[in-house]
Formats: sequence, C-alpha cells, structure tokens
Amino acid sequence: MTPRRSRQPWIYLVLGAVLIVNWGIQLALEPGKPSGWIGMAAGVLMVVAAVRGLLRDRRQREQP
Repeated sequence: MTPRRSRQPWIYLVLGAVLIVNWGIQLALEPGKPSGWIGMAAGVLMVVAAVRGLLRDRRQREQP
C-alpha cells in the first residue's frame, strides 16, 4: 500500500507567499484596512499548512 501523498504542497507554499506579498503591499498603501490583515493571515496559514505537508511527505518517504 502506497502512502497517501498530500495535494501538491509546493503550490500552496507559492500561493501563500503570493498572498502575503500582495496583502502586505495593500497594508502598506492603506494601513488601517482590516482586509489586509485577513489576507496576510490567510497567506501565513497557507504557508504553514504547506510546510507541514512537505515535512509529512518527507517523513513518509524516509520510513521503510
């Protein structure tokens, strides 16, 4: 039985980084807008989930 592979964590890592940069620029232009903080939080959560998926995939590959 092959281990279940997560759904392309690299894509989520890149998308999360794009969200962080995009909403960071938005916050720099309009500092008081709450949507900027929400977008940044979404980007951070996406990056964290992607890193966890990558680490899980690596651990599964290392196990015999």
